[in-house]
Amino acid sequence: MMLRTSSNPIYADLATAVNDLAGYAGLVIDSPVSVSGSGELTVEVPVVVEPGGQIRIKDDRTADVPKTITLKDENDVSYDVPYTARVSYPKLTFAGPFTAPPIRIFVREAGWGGTVVFGDGGRAGPDGLITEAVFVTPSWWENGTVDDTDAVQTALGYNRVRFTRTYRVTSVTASMLYQIIDMAGFFLTGIAATAADAVLTLRNWREGRIFNAGVISDGDKTSPIYALNYRCALRCKSEDVYLVNKDGQQVLDKYNNPININRDATQYGYIDGLRIRNMKTGIVWGAHDGDAPQPRYPQSEFHIHGYSPVGVMVPFVGNALNAYLQFHDSIFVAQRTQASASWWDDAAGRTLVNRAGLVRLIGGSIQRAVTAGYNLWGGGIVVENCDVERACSDYLTGDVTYRSCRNGHYGWPNVFPVGWSNPIPFKVAPGATGRLLLDDVVIRRDDGVVDRSLHNLVDASQAPDYEIVFRDTTVHQWRIDSTDQAAYFVHGGRMTCTDLAIDNSTAQSYRLREGPNRLVLADPTGRSMPITDDLTSKGHWASVGYGQGGFYKATSDLPMGANEAIRIHATTTGVEIQTDAPLAVESGYDHVVDFWLKYTGAASGYFRIYPRWIDADDHEFKYFDQNGQPIRTPPVATQTGSVLATNGFTSWLRFRAVASAPLGAVKARFSFFLGAGADLMVTDIRVI
Repeated sequence: MMLRTSSNPIYADLATAVNDLAGYAGLVIDSPVSVSGSGELTVEVPVVVEPGGQIRIKDDRTADVPKTITLKDENDVSYDVPYTARVSYPKLTFAGPFTAPPIRIFVREAGWGGTVVFGDGGRAGPDGLITEAVFVTPSWWENGTVDDTDAVQTALGYNRVRFTRTYRVTSVTASMLYQIIDMAGFFLTGIAATAADAVLTLRNWREGRIFNAGVISDGDKTSPIYALNYRCALRCKSEDVYLVNKDGQQVLDKYNNPININRDATQYGYIDGLRIRNMKTGIVWGAHDGDAPQPRYPQSEFHIHGYSPVGVMVPFVGNALNAYLQFHDSIFVAQRTQASASWWDDAAGRTLVNRAGLVRLIGGSIQRAVTAGYNLWGGGIVVENCDVERACSDYLTGDVTYRSCRNGHYGWPNVFPVGWSNPIPFKVAPGATGRLLLDDVVIRRDDGVVDRSLHNLVDASQAPDYEIVFRDTTVHQWRIDSTDQAAYFVHGGRMTCTDLAIDNSTAQSYRLREGPNRLVLADPTGRSMPITDDLTSKGHWASVGYGQGGFYKATSDLPMGANEAIRIHATTTGVEIQTDAPLAVESGYDHVVDFWLKYTGAASGYFRIYPRWIDADDHEFKYFDQNGQPIRTPPVATQTGSVLATNGFTSWLRFRAVASAPLGAVKARFSFFLGAGADLMVTDIRVI
């Protein structure tokens, strides 16, 4: 048998009811009760709250309690710092099982509040009630208004929280160890009428779990009232927490420095199921985009499963120096969808921004079917085993890896052939260093695009030391042709291929493997050459025919890491220099001639690269025109001075041309031909 508070008016004072519990198995609170006084009240028996039962706890007084904190000085010697803390009373503890419906239970009016502690662990009952309340619900503290901020913030002060409906809040923060938050598919709805940081903040939140979460605001409205006031929906951060005294003033150590009492970072966490809707920015990991990166704290070992942003202009921003975050099976859709066009800006959109730290996407999908804005932006990004469908560029400032991403498409809108008018897929920031690694990746455009698009795959024209690496990668419908304006495929940077297939339906296809290897049997840098400017043989390069100009070793104005280069120039007539001995090539193999190039000649000048293919019997391959007349081997590169200037080669950049060895060719000589007025320097010549 259980004692009911409605059975006697004197039980309106909860302490009286507790004193009369002898012989009862528990307590049923089915009428309003209150707790007051300056001490603590503990209920040891099981408690059931029924509709009509409400608990008021009055803050009768506060107490100033002397305390000390022990620190260590610069010599590792301990010392105490005294301070005075302020404590509020009374305190109500439910030490046994606690069952209550998800309605207003704890009444918080002017002068009422107090502290409630639940001392027994438990679970959710089959009837939907919150049983044995380790799991609290914000509904227990709701105040009858449309603003649930206080109720949710109070609930987030407990280790286990379960949502029982959608709650409207301005901004709330979770900052605990070992917390479990089950949002049960409901949302936090942001209703901040003025500028706010985030709807939900995880601050120094360690080893916690969040399930079935959602954050939403009114960004789907033509004239949103709340959504645009937030910098983001969910912010996860780690920061110092300073000890304060009873007056809220910082307590200082012996060196007059504030005392940081935080020992935790937002780390070792897990979110399973997260929906964010109709907001400018979804998740911010560390500092906001444009702010200085969050320093020091190890905001790492954190996993988010099933993230689904819809109508979110920038689904993720990473900006913490000591961070590592993993997304699993998430669907990044950085498109307007249901958000209002009144505020949406595709040009400002980004699928994922990472300015500092590391972020990894494992499984799931990336979709951004708009040409404006960017897909990935930044560095420290790994995309693994994802479907990737996009129509805009990645902007690379550091290391970016795509691994085992074989499903998807590049191009939009759906105008045949899809992809011909889209921007370059990978743009490297000026001066950036790092690596783009495409490992077991397929990048597709529609058949026929190669006939209409000269766009390169990678533009690293302002980042000469950025590395581009292809491993077991296939690219559909991309031109690589250094004789046709600027179809360089990879423009600038440093390129390495271990296995790259360029698969075209109407243009030549290529298979690039191995490398890079420096040119052998001829000087690839000019190191062995004299500085004499003439056309005499040097460094195993020899002049072909006659001309006016010269070539020699240059020792100034060099690319980073080089000590010399070969300068070649032609004055009033053309000049051609050729390797004086053939180098080995592989029959039927697509080779890449790759070197540093800087052009300083006239716009009307030009240069070409000619291979001379040789078979096993030392016979040079012959070529004939349609009339049967002998002609030169077709050049593998033809570039005018004006095209080179337009594409950045008046500064040092890597230049590449594909030289496809015909069947039967086992050796080749290579030559540079410069037309009148051309002047250039080359170094680190490689044949891949």
